[in-house]
Amino acid sequence: GAVPKTKVKGGVLHKAQRFISILCPMNEAMRLLPGEQDRLPYIGQLTAVLAEKGSYIAIDSEDLESAFNLFRMPTSWRGFFAFAKKVRGDAVGLSSLCTVRVALRTVPMGWTSAVTLIQAAIRHVAYEVAGIPRFTDVNKSAPLPDSSAHTILYLDNFDELRYLKAKVALREEGNPYPSHTKFLEACEKLGLATSEGKRLSCALRGCLQGGDILGDKAILRHSYEKSADLLEISLALAFSGEVTSHSIQHWAGKAAFAATFRRPLLAILQEVFHMIKWSENAGKVRVPETVLDEILSFAALLPLAETDLSSPISREVSCTDASPTGGGISVARAFKEKSLIPTD
Repeated sequence: GAVPKTKVKGGVLHKAQRFISILCPMNEAMRLLPGEQDRLPYIGQLTAVLAEKGSYIAIDSEDLESAFNLFRMPTSWRGFFAFAKKVRGDAVGLSSLCTVRVALRTVPMGWTSAVTLIQAAIRHVAYEVAGIPRFTDVNKSAPLPDSSAHTILYLDNFDELRYLKAKVALREEGNPYPSHTKFLEACEKLGLATSEGKRLSCALRGCLQGGDILGDKAILRHSYEKSADLLEISLALAFSGEVTSHSIQHWAGKAAFAATFRRPLLAILQEVFHMIKWSENAGKVRVPETVLDEILSFAALLPLAETDLSSPISREVSCTDASPTGGGISVARAFKEKSLIPTD
């Protein structure tokens, strides 16, 4: 199938189509390749960044153009990516008297292990070819790097966040960071095309994995475009009368993503998940008032789906709990690394 998309080349907007293969039968037969997809960075990690008060966040960004078509698979794999429909041989430079099956040579969009390979490829380009320091790497299997720069590699995207003094950020705005320059040089060396229309160099405003960076305010927020989309879906559910379990799941997935930018928003969602469970095999059902209340409350609070990365952190955190027969309180005054017990 083909999905419409637009891209900028030489300052001109072009309409194109993204080719996606239907590889469901092959995906069922093949084992998922292990590797880099298990370490994909996610936007929620960055809400834990601590930026100094008054500092700016600058973003450098680069996007590989048609990344899945830039990397060729081994010849021996073509049998796995051949299409059922045969074509005349002269379509591929053979005799018109024969028919052949066409196979993809590049990484197929729609293949279950495509993400692993493309993520491995961009990490190889960034860290092995370009020589960008690995200690700035952001991935979900490791703590945030203890540095003033964070490198986020996500499939076809290279992004680098830096935390700069206001005067420095304003002076450097528009100038690429050395890591960004190294990445561009590596792409040019390997013949990898990049998208000019998505390039950012020390920008104070930009997009990152469905979020908006407001660098001059040190704010990371759910993008306006996605918030507007979620608001429309919320109102559609509210006035639909009867809905399917899939519709509620679709809404809940988008809502959970928005809540990663402001974690307390997750506290609104309870009855929604109960409904997903009991309505799974029920066909169309009416939305209960309790679920409708959560959907509309969440939609109304969407403008708050943001994190001020320069907010101070309390040095003492307390938790309380109580029951009819007793109660308890705990106080924490030290940070810990994942599940490790902090030293005295």
